[in-house]
Amino acid sequence: MSLFQNIPENLFSVLSSPNRNLYVEALFTLRKAFKSEYTIERDVLLTMLVDRLGELAFSWQEDETPVGGEVPQPVTNLGDLARILLRRLEQTGWLETEYKQTSFEELITLPPFAVAILDLLWSLTEEARQEYGRHAFLVYTLLKSADAVRQNKGSDSETEEAWMALDQAAREAEKLMDALKTLLNNIRRYHRRLNEAITTSDILKGHFDEFQVLINERVYHPLKTRDAVQRYKVPVMTRCEDMLADAGFLRRLAGKPAGSSEPTPEQAIEQLIFWLRSIFDTCDRVESLLNDIDQKNRAYTRASADRLLYMLSQEENMRGSLIKIISGARFLTPEKRQFHLQSPVLYRKK
Repeated sequence: MSLFQNIPENLFSVLSSPNRNLYVEALFTLRKAFKSEYTIERDVLLTMLVDRLGELAFSWQEDETPVGGEVPQPVTNLGDLARILLRRLEQTGWLETEYKQTSFEELITLPPFAVAILDLLWSLTEEARQEYGRHAFLVYTLLKSADAVRQNKGSDSETEEAWMALDQAAREAEKLMDALKTLLNNIRRYHRRLNEAITTSDILKGHFDEFQVLINERVYHPLKTRDAVQRYKVPVMTRCEDMLADAGFLRRLAGKPAGSSEPTPEQAIEQLIFWLRSIFDTCDRVESLLNDIDQKNRAYTRASADRLLYMLSQEENMRGSLIKIISGARFLTPEKRQFHLQSPVLYRKK
């Protein structure tokens, strides 16, 4: 199915608008209301948005392409602006409205895709600590509970829970692998940015203010210490092998796929085998991926130091050349000194 069969075509137009910063604030206010309120009343949301706009310094520009060809409305106060922002979000598909059954009071509802996208946008603004150990621990715990059902030949309800446990364990294993790949790519990004630095201050800022704080302290160091995922590798892989080798257990689970669309037993067994093999392969690949992360981290640190030393030596050479020029200028005649000062070769580098 096409993406735009599920979401409106102009959904993201507010993010390319001249007023995109205001629309983002309106979207985050909408998300806050969704998280805190059972039902969202339009008047309550307007009040929340007005309060948020009152905390900001901004300038409003008329949108170049208003939806539906509507005539732009004048903005005389924060209430007018809040209503314009919400109307625009409704026109582009971020929210929908309905009325209470007992009154004409408007309620705001969010389509499922809007909730998912708002959470994603919000996550990009957070500098949260990535907890790799959490994913590995959940994989281990879920597999342990499923393996206990296998060994004890649990009841039907426990068998359904084992199916759900394996499903969730596979999801957590995928999250762990995605998180580690993201870390590797992020270190590569800082390495590439290092080549674009043109001053020593750029290098120092990139290394100490950004890489050390956002990557090394919050992500890499916890990964190598308290969040070490290697300790779960052998127990997880062992349980996967045990369950894959137990055909009777797989057949029992295949007969009780909880929350599924009733697959055939053969399809259910294929799904179980896929989950267990994907978890096994993830744990098998973690060590190699962690080695790549270590190597890239060391390479970035060395490259940062080498680049900094090179830039400092270049600045020192330039400083020495300037001192020689200034020192030798006193031996020139006034005419030659004036000629060199007016030469286009001499300039101030900004």
